[in-house]
Amino acid sequence: MSERASARRQVLELIPKDAVGAEIGVHLGDFSAQILKVACPRALHLIDPWLYLPQSAYRSSWYGGLRHNQQEMDER
Repeated sequence: MSERASARRQVLELIPKDAVGAEIGVHLGDFSAQILKVACPRALHLIDPWLYLPQSAYRSSWYGGLRHNQQEMDER
């Protein structure tokens, strides 16, 4: 387990079981799955406000330029 993954797991273990929480910035849901497995929340609200930005300044970003489009972001 990487140092980052270990640190995230330690934080998740501090969350009271059966709590209600939210994750902002879900992307593909990998960390969401960890939250569910480790923290066992009663409810978990997943929020990912992606907006496709076609301007050239965003071409190298995860959610702009040539990599994605708004339809793909909406489907995720």
